[in-house]
Amino acid sequence: GRMIEAFGAGTACVVCSVSEILYEDTKLPIPVDPANPDAVFGPLTNRLRNELLDIQYAKTPSPWSVPIE
Repeated sequence: GRMIEAFGAGTACVVCSVSEILYEDTKLPIPVDPANPDAVFGPLTNRLRNELLDIQYAKTPSPWSVPIE
């Protein structure tokens, strides 16, 4: 198998791409988006990020988010 994409998620950062991991003193690269070397987010990470931001900014309704007026 191979790592296709990795990200971390949380309330402060929404999502953050992981471009490498350190394993036994070896840095293992994880391509953010092999189709676009300049990409900041991979396709899955970008989709999740956009969906979460749409909920945060009330563009998409969610029972987890209640707008405050």
